[in-house]
Amino acid sequence: MSIKKTVEILQNTQTFGSFAPNVLNIIAFSGEKINFSTGDLLTTSNEKISQCIIIVQGRVFIQNEDRDNIEITEGSVIGERALLSDTVIKKSIIAGSKGQALLISKSLFDELAIQFPEMLEYFKNKIKNELNNNIEELKQFEKILKN
Repeated sequence: MSIKKTVEILQNTQTFGSFAPNVLNIIAFSGEKINFSTGDLLTTSNEKISQCIIIVQGRVFIQNEDRDNIEITEGSVIGERALLSDTVIKKSIIAGSKGQALLISKSLFDELAIQFPEMLEYFKNKIKNELNNNIEELKQFEKILKN
């Protein structure tokens, strides 16, 4: 897949869409591209990863114990928190078709964050907002339990 097409996919993701085109070009060029075929295992359940996976072509499935798999398609980002610290992927991810993924390692992200500090700031703010939302949800749950 061309760098231009990969950049277009990155621009349409919630995770990377707000970054400048020059940053996306570097990510698209520097990330590791892997090809997969139907049935290939991208991650196993409870696997510790230190990279983010972006599906740039094809589709994959998150495998649940009840076999009600969740389909993930082009432009989906898996494991974005692994860019900040090692993350455990709870479910197996299996290729549902032939395709390609872009892997962004934590070490690549660290190098980019030095050159483009706005990347690190974006992820810090995103996690902060998610934590604040979780706190608010817990407060609401606590109110319900008290009633």
